[in-house]
Amino acid sequence: MDRRTYLATSVALLAGCSTSENKPSSQDTEAATVTQTSSKQAPTSTAEEKATQEPTETPQQSADVLVGDVVGDNALQMVVRDVSRTKSINEIQQADSGNEFAVVRLAVKNITENSDTDVSELFQTRIKDSQNYTYQPALTGGDQAFQGGTLAPGEVSRGDLFYEIPTDTSGLSMQFDFAGTSLFDYNRVTIDLENQTDTIADISQNLRVDVHSAGDAIESGGLEVTVNSRGCHRTSSTPKSRVNAEVDESSDPAG
Repeated sequence: MDRRTYLATSVALLAGCSTSENKPSSQDTEAATVTQTSSKQAPTSTAEEKATQEPTETPQQSADVLVGDVVGDNALQMVVRDVSRTKSINEIQQADSGNEFAVVRLAVKNITENSDTDVSELFQTRIKDSQNYTYQPALTGGDQAFQGGTLAPGEVSRGDLFYEIPTDTSGLSMQFDFAGTSLFDYNRVTIDLENQTDTIADISQNLRVDVHSAGDAIESGGLEVTVNSRGCHRTSSTPKSRVNAEVDESSDPAG
């Protein structure tokens, strides 16, 4: 064999070895395909499934009324009867510089037949201005201040709520949240405090519980209470305690 024939044969052998080493086998191809396919993850859920899974919010029932409108749910009725502004609540409580108090005269009634109902001016009322700033009622006392608490069936609580606001505040509205059950007509009532009805409505008290006259002795749980006309003092006796309470009947809550 001459040198040229030997070289040609060697080149051919080398080319064949190189081609055999670089070409993937059918098993390698199949394995790569399986690996690539298994690495693809299916989407967790479709858009339709996501929409079904997301909880839907129950639209909040609400009403928009004016000063003088009576509105209520299955347990309470309320009405805003007057709105004014003042620099001070009393000699002690004064508005800060640049502020004043918005005074909202409110009446709330328990309209149930035989259930006590709680009312909280702190948790159920607030006012909002045109810039969406909200204000909570000031803590105050006095004969004219609205007093929340537990109302007996047919009982009315009435008085003034004081909200400290900047003097240049405008577009005031009051939000009253009705606490109670799922049977109520409104979750929230918004009262436009800058507009009122032609006739200011009111709500009257008609207690559906036993009402006693001054001087009647009332006994319950070993405690006897007697309500007279004026003053207040307490006495005790054996075997039960006796309380003689005298109240000033001339005092009249805010109208």
